[in-house]
This record gives sequence, C-alpha cells and structure tokens, in this order.
Amino acid sequence: MCCKVGKYAINCINWKVNPFVTVVFLIFANLCHGFFVLFPIQLLRKDILQTILTMKIIKRLFLIFGIFIVLLLGLAAAVPIFFKDSLVQVVKEQINASINATADFAEVDISLFRSFPHLNLNLTDLTVVGKGQFADVPFLGAEQTAITIDIRSFFGGNKPLEVRSVDFQRPVLNVLVLADGSANYDITIPADSVAVADTTASQLEVALRSYTITDGQVTYDDRSMDLLVNLEGLNHQGEGNFTLSEYDLNTQTTVTALSVDMGGITYLKQAKATLAAIFHIDADNSIYTLKDNQLTVNELMANAEGTVQLKDEDIILDLKFNSPDSDFRSLWSLIPNAYTADYQNVDIAGTFRLEGLVKGNYNETTYPAFRILTKVENGRVKYPDLPVGINDIQALVDVNSPSSDLDKMLIDVSRLGIKVGSDPFQARIKVSTPISDPNVDANVDGIIDLAQWAKAFPLEGVSEMTGRITADVAVQTQLSTIEREAYEQVKMSGDLTVDKLRYAADGLPLVVIDRAVAQFTPQKVDISQFTARLGKSDLQASGSIANILAYISPEKTMRGNFKAHSNYFLVDEWMTTEETAATPVPLGTPPTTEEAIFDRFDLALDATANKIVYDTYTLTDAAVKGRVRPNLIEVESMRANLGESDFSGSGKITNVFDYLFSDGILGGNLVMNSNFFDLNPLMEETTPTTTASGTPAAESYGVIPIPANIDMTIQAKVNRLRYTDLELNDLQGLLTIRDEAVVVENGSAQALGGSMGFTGAYDTENVDKPSYNFKFDLKELDFQESFSKFNTFASFAPVGKLIAGKFSTSLLMSGELGKDMLPLLEAVNAKGMFETSKGTIKGLQPLAAVGNALNINELKENVNFDNLKSYFTIENGVFEVKPFDIKVAGYSMTVGGKHSLTQEMAYTINTVIPRSKLGTGALGNTVNQGISALVKQASQLGLNVNDAENLNVQISLTGNMASPKTGFKLLGTDGQTTVAAGVKAEATAAVQGQVDAAKDKITTEISAAKDRLTEQAARTVDSLKNIAAQQAAQAGQRALDQARGQAGAVLDSAKTNEALRTQAAEAADKLKGEIKDFNPFGKKKKSGGGGR
Repeated sequence: MCCKVGKYAINCINWKVNPFVTVVFLIFANLCHGFFVLFPIQLLRKDILQTILTMKIIKRLFLIFGIFIVLLLGLAAAVPIFFKDSLVQVVKEQINASINATADFAEVDISLFRSFPHLNLNLTDLTVVGKGQFADVPFLGAEQTAITIDIRSFFGGNKPLEVRSVDFQRPVLNVLVLADGSANYDITIPADSVAVADTTASQLEVALRSYTITDGQVTYDDRSMDLLVNLEGLNHQGEGNFTLSEYDLNTQTTVTALSVDMGGITYLKQAKATLAAIFHIDADNSIYTLKDNQLTVNELMANAEGTVQLKDEDIILDLKFNSPDSDFRSLWSLIPNAYTADYQNVDIAGTFRLEGLVKGNYNETTYPAFRILTKVENGRVKYPDLPVGINDIQALVDVNSPSSDLDKMLIDVSRLGIKVGSDPFQARIKVSTPISDPNVDANVDGIIDLAQWAKAFPLEGVSEMTGRITADVAVQTQLSTIEREAYEQVKMSGDLTVDKLRYAADGLPLVVIDRAVAQFTPQKVDISQFTARLGKSDLQASGSIANILAYISPEKTMRGNFKAHSNYFLVDEWMTTEETAATPVPLGTPPTTEEAIFDRFDLALDATANKIVYDTYTLTDAAVKGRVRPNLIEVESMRANLGESDFSGSGKITNVFDYLFSDGILGGNLVMNSNFFDLNPLMEETTPTTTASGTPAAESYGVIPIPANIDMTIQAKVNRLRYTDLELNDLQGLLTIRDEAVVVENGSAQALGGSMGFTGAYDTENVDKPSYNFKFDLKELDFQESFSKFNTFASFAPVGKLIAGKFSTSLLMSGELGKDMLPLLEAVNAKGMFETSKGTIKGLQPLAAVGNALNINELKENVNFDNLKSYFTIENGVFEVKPFDIKVAGYSMTVGGKHSLTQEMAYTINTVIPRSKLGTGALGNTVNQGISALVKQASQLGLNVNDAENLNVQISLTGNMASPKTGFKLLGTDGQTTVAAGVKAEATAAVQGQVDAAKDKITTEISAAKDRLTEQAARTVDSLKNIAAQQAAQAGQRALDQARGQAGAVLDSAKTNEALRTQAAEAADKLKGEIKDFNPFGKKKKSGGGGR
C-alpha cells in the first residue's frame, strides 16, 4: 500500500507503521518543504514593496494592542479618582444607616491595584461613637482600616456593596456593659426598624473571606459582672467563606498583655496569650462549634471542646476544658507578678490538674451548670534573686454547681496550704446553700510574715512590706442560726491579729497598722482595737459585726456598729488620679444606685475628726453620726467648722464611694444650718482687679466651680452669710446642685436695710465664663448701702449713691460673671420694676443743670421726691427707663430715656412749671439759658409767657451724667390772666364760633399736620382765648388759623401720650407675667443621679 500526501509518498505496508502516524509524517514533511524551499523561492518572486507593506500592518497591530493595555491600566488608576467622592459618600451613608452609632473617618485612599480586580478602600482615623445612653462613648477607633469591595457590586445598580475583607491597623475597641445589661456594642439596627420607603437604598453585604487586626487594644468593661478585661498588642486574623451558611473559621490570635480583674481581685496581670482555633459555624442555626484549638496563657496550655448556640434570648452552652500539662510551673505563671522576665530560671516543682465544664442555658435569669476542679500537689517555688523559698504548696479546690439553681452550688476548698520561709499557713472552707442560708465549715491557722513574703515573691511597685498576721479561727454554723440568736448552736472562736504592718507601694501613701485585733465569738466578731496611719492621716476605730456570714450571700446584709476618730485625715491622698489620655477606658456612666456596689453593709457609725483636709478646704471639729453603706450614708447628725464658718445638718448622701473613688454621681437630700458662713474662702484667689470706677479693688475673689458629678438638694438656713463685702441675715432657701450648677428656689434674706427674695441659678458648666439667671424681689432696701455694695446697681444707676431713702424692685437679671465673681456689666441683661415712696437726692448734676437753666432753686441742691414707680430694662450695656410719672420738689414730671455704662445719656422730662417759679423778673430779663429758649419759642408761636400762669415744658438731658447738657421746648401754656371779663368773653365767643365751624375740617387735617407740628408741643385752647382777648380787633381769621394749628397739636399730643401710657401698661403686664413664670431650671434640664 502506498500513501501520498503532496509530493511525498510512503509504502505503508513495507514500513509496517500505523497509517495515522504515516499521514502525520507526510503533513510535517510538506510543511518543512514549504517553509525551507518554497517560501524563499516565492519571496524572490514577490514584489519587495508588497512585503514591506505586510510588515507595517503587523507593527500597527502590535501598537494598537499596546495602546489598549495602557488604556486599561489608566482606567484602573482613574476609576478611583473619578468615583472617589461618590464612593466615600455612599460608604459613610451606608455604614451609618446600618448601625445605631455615628461612624466617621478623616481621609480615604482608593485603589484598584492593591486587590485587583476588586476595589480597596483605606480609611484613616476611623471612629465609631455611640448614641443614646452611650453618647460620646468611643466604641471603635483605628488608625488605618483597609476594606476590599467587589467592584462589580458598585456598578450593580441596587445591588448591595459586597465587602470581601477588612484589615484594622492599630484599632482601639472599648466595650462597655452597664449594670442593667445594656451594651455599647449593640449597635445593629433590627431589620423590622428599617423604613419601608427606603427600599431603593443600597446596603452593605458582608461577604468576607478574611479579616485581620494588627496591634490592637481592647477594653471590656462589664459592670453587670464587675468584670474588667484589657488586651494590649492584639494581633488576630481569621479566614473563612462567610457567604456560606456553614463554614470553618480558621483563626490565629496573639496578645502581648492580658489583664483580668473581677470583683476587685486581679486574676491576670499583663499575661501573654495565644490562641489557635478552628470554629465550625452554622450560621442558619447560630451554632458555633470548637474544633481544633489550643490556648496558651503565659506557660499554661488549655484545650476546650463543645458548642455555643445563640437562640432567642438564650445562650446554650455545652463546653469542656482542661489543661494537658501537669507541670505546676504552668499554673504558677498565671499568678499576677509571678511571671517574671527570667521565669525560665525560677526553680519550680510540683504537679497540678485543671479541668471544668459549663452546660446549660444562660440568660438574664438563668445560669448554666458548671464545675471547676483544681488540684496542686507538692508545689515549690524559688526565685533566683530572692533569698527565701516558697514550699509545701498544696491545694484542692472543687466548685460544683450542678444546676441553674446557684443555691445548690457547693464550694469545697478542702486543702489550701503554703509555707513561706519557716512560717506555715493552712486553711480549709466548705460552703453550701450560699444564697439562701450560707452553711460554713472553715478553719484558718497560720502565720503570714509579710517581710518573708517580700523576700520570697517578686512584688512589682512595692517598696516596703513588713508586719505579721496571725490567725487561729474556726467556724462551723449557718447564717440562720446566728440570725435567730441560737448562739449555743454556733461554733465560732479564735483570734485574728495584725501587728506592726507597713505597706508602701507606688501611687499609694504609706499604710501603717500598729495593731488590729478581731475576736470571733458565737455572738459577733468583735474588733476591739484598730490603730492605723494612712499616709499623713491617722485613724483609731473599734466595733463589731453581728452576722459576718452574710458577706457570703448576695441576698443578705451584714450589720454592725463602729466608732472611729482621727486627729488628722488627708482625703486627697486617697482620691484616684485622672486616667491618662493613652489609657482606653470607656467613658460610659458608672452605676449610680446605692444597690449597684457594696449594697450589703449596714453599719452604725459614730465618727469624729479634729481636722479633715480636702483639696483647699480644711474642716475642723467634725463629727457625724448615722448609718453607713458604702453608697448610702444616712446622717442622723453632723457638724463641722470651715475656717470661721460653721455648719450642721442631717439627711441622706448617696454614691459616696463611687464619687470618691470612681466617677459616680454624688447625690442626696440634706438639711443644713449655720450660724455664720463665709463664702469668700471658697472662692479661688485671682489677680486684683479694678472697680467700675477704675480704682483698684480691695480684694479679689475667684470663681467657685461646681463639680460636674453632683446631684443633690440642700434645704439651707444660715443666720449670717458673708459674700464679698455683703452680709445677709436669716438666709434660707432650697439649693439644687446639679450639672455644674446651683439652683436656688424660694430664697429669702434680710440685708441692706430691707428684705430680699430670690430664685435662680449659678452655672459653671463653662468655668471660664460662669453665668447666672435670677429673679429678685427686693423690698425697702437702703439706697446708699445697696448702691455702694452692688457694683451692678452702682454702674448702671450711680444716682442711687446720691439718694437717701429706701426702694423696692422686682427684676429678672441674667448674664456672665467675671473672675472676681462679679457680674460682667457689658453682659448684663435685666428687666424689672423700681419703686420708692419717698426719697431725697443730693447733688444730682442733671437736675442741678435744669435748675440753673430755669433759675429754679428747688432743683439745685437737695431735691425731695415721692411716689416713684418705673419699669426699666438693661440690654447690651444700656439702661433704659420707660416713661413714668414722679413728683420732684413739688413739680409733676413724666420722665423717660436711657444711658450707657459710660454714663452718656438721652433723657426727656415733660413737666408743668408755674411762671412764678422761674424767678423774679426772669421773663423780663432772660439771662438764663432755659428761660431765654422758652421766651424765644413763645415769641415764635405768637405767645406772651408773661400772661401765662403755667408753662408746659419738655426738657432734654444729654451729654454725660457728670457734665449734662440741657435743652428746652415749650409745649404750651395754661392758666387765667387779668384781662377784662368783657374782652375775654368777646374773644372767647369769637374763637369758639370759629372753632366749632372748623371742627370737622380740623379733624380731617390733623393727620397731615401731625408730622409738621410735632416739634410744636400742645398749646391749650385757653392760651388762644387770652391772645384773642388782647387782640380783639384781629380776632377773626387769624384766631381761627392759630386755633386750627394749636387744637391739632393738642389733640396729637394727647393721642401720643395715651399711646405711650398704653404701651407702658402692656410692657408692665408682660413683665409681671415673666416674673411670675420665672423658671430657674429652664436652662438646665439634664437629669442627675440622685438628688431629688
């Protein structure tokens, strides 16, 4: 058989090869023939230009492909720039829409290259802050947060943004759980709370594949369990397909410093920890199963297995744990301060066993069953750089709660022993029915020599520790047996003594207990002696506790009584210092109710102290008697002196320990009395200031800051109180201290020759600008004494210093206080009513200027006045007096106007002056400024003032109070003249007839003439009649024209005066209503923690 392909043929039979292989070989041969033989020949035959053209096409194809690649890369770089603003806005909106908190970040960097083909967002300074009761409490903060988002979800219209990974760099997480169980991490918004109308809005869809935490810091503060956990140097990563309903989550965790405090006891202190764990997660059923895992804390290794399920309000637990290691070295490493840098060189021997389980439901009312078993045998520890060893460490602890009923729990410490140096210490205790009726069988026997302990165990931050504690106590009884006083059935005996104890540690004052003795008897624990020095303070005490076993039960109250005395007690030494800014302590509200902490102590207390120093205050001869719980003091009686001041009282004070040693709110209700109380020592000293007149102040006082965390009411009564240079007698009122402010209700006092009523608030929320808001009701105060001691009165109304007499006022006043605790005059706002029945003004320059101008002697020197009642306002440094009527030196006046702090004034006085009072011959010889002006104005009006009995005059006062300028305007004349009756009658008839005829026309022209004649004050009709009588021959038309003008002016003046009176009455009624409805709490509405 012969096979032929192209030019080549093969005898397949002779070659005995597969026909398929033969065909492939022939094809390959032809290809070779074409490439090596035919192509060169054809190339020679083609035109050279055609070949060059073909090569150019190939080059262009490569160029187009290169441009496409460049454009693709450019698009990847440009997309983040083009969509940055919109994407940032979308991310912020969707995060905040998804959580009940406020999320924000400073900057954002967007890239497609870091996680191509996905979008990478790098957020700088991410913060999440709580809302509601957790407002201003930081929940999460991170320097850098990298989020990877599926780019397709961004362009998918209404498709949710799909988050694939999250990476936190140096995050700080603060978890806060309050006493009521509410937590700041509960920030997710329930699905049923989302508005139906928001169906078009995008949401975040978590489709994580991985997440990481680098160099994190976590604080877990659970105040419902009195638990505080702090993690520093946290590094964690997790990987798993979160989009599946079931998946494995593979995690790796390291912590450089783990600290755990619970119930005031430190269980772990800056321990190193690692955890490698795989969790199987059933998301549909909320079941989390522990698979391969290993936890290491310092040198202790522990394993756990089991499941945790979240179902409705329950957490269903089924867990077991144990330590695979039996070397006592591992367990000893957990003791605070035991795990030193050279721990590998510590000589440690012994074995231990640790195992436990938790099984059952956990919720607000139910606890799961649990058991913890720890056993230590033949333990021995010797640190290489310490001279004393610790030996014979033995322990067997079994805590078993077989059900959710904690009263069935059995606490059995059957063996607990240790020997430090040559001093052994042995103890055992068994407690059953711990909730309802603690049944205790315990024995303690041994010696603790603190000096030996300091030589055997590393004590960080302790500079001195000496003294001996000797115990030999046996107890075998039930609490109910003690409470029913069946003492013959009670087995309780022994002594506990402390001798010459000295303890000095960083941040604490030296504690010295010279001697303390407690004797245990069936009836009570009698503390017969306690003598101590706490830093610079000293304390001597004695007392007894009737039912000491109540300490075990959370449902029982331990009762007792104590007496205490101190010669000197420095409170500042025992106040906690402020946390540094670097410490991530949650800022939530601590427990404020008296039951939250230490709620099972009820002790009768009788305490005295010769001297107590707190901050800048020194109390002497102090005494208190009452009943005490750490967060509630019921004061039967108390007294103390503060400098020259004294006070006494009774009542209740809540949250004392929280206030002193935490940031709790001090509350209570007190009744306080004082014979004399001087506020001046309580005011901070400031640089001497100057008075309003520019003279140096004799003394300068400072702002009294009101603490932020006090909510208390005080019913106060002070026989004599001093404030700056003002003294008040019989002062009383209700004080509410809250939110950095003091509110006074129904205050009253005797001062300045009269009585004072006041209600208002003093606010130091902004301590640099303290403010006040008060209502005053002052009655029969002495002018000169009041205006010499109140700088506000003196500055706005210096005339008060020139008045002899008494005044009354009702006013509202608010503004800011200066550093000297005096009102800042430019910030004063006030309105009120001022009245006085009688007074004398001496040397008032504005009145003297009027008297000189009009030659009225009664206005030049001492001026008597009576029945003054006016309404005034102070705003923006301007004192304005509404028009009021007053009789001064026999002259009826209507006065109104305003003046400033610089005493620049603009006042108007309308008055009626008898012509005879202007001085003998004054009108004939007009040498006085005012008289000259009046005569000139009368002449222009065609009037002869010599024929008038009274002049209606408007006086203007401008310029400065000390150097006033006067102006005068004649409003009209009135009175009878000596013209013959016949002429008078004739003129009167003529004028009256013309007036009646023109009456309607006058009325229609009044409006048009009003503006033109405003400066011509009302001139009476009687004046027109006098003029007509004197000029009877010309009484016709001219009298009518003048009557028209004057009648219009009179009518206009009457309407204006009536309008002013109406406005004044309305303003007065409004002011009365404001004074009546004044609410001192109007500005401060926040609730506190215990005052009322």
